[in-house]
Amino acid sequence: MLKHVEFFSGIGGFSLGLEEVSECVAFSEIDPYACRVFERHWPGVPNLGSIHDIKAKEVEGLADLWVGGFP
Repeated sequence: MLKHVEFFSGIGGFSLGLEEVSECVAFSEIDPYACRVFERHWPGVPNLGSIHDIKAKEVEGLADLWVGGFP
């Protein structure tokens, strides 16, 4: 199974759409409500926080796909 990281996650639209073919291994979201919804549906998946604070080295090799719902 593929693995993906979801940036600008919102409530996890990409992860929901990809769940049959890819496992979400991390997400990036700062909105408190969206974070709670995402964490409820994908418990244990780490939130990387603000996109401004993520370094490429932190996510390099972590996943096969990087997906994002840009604001």
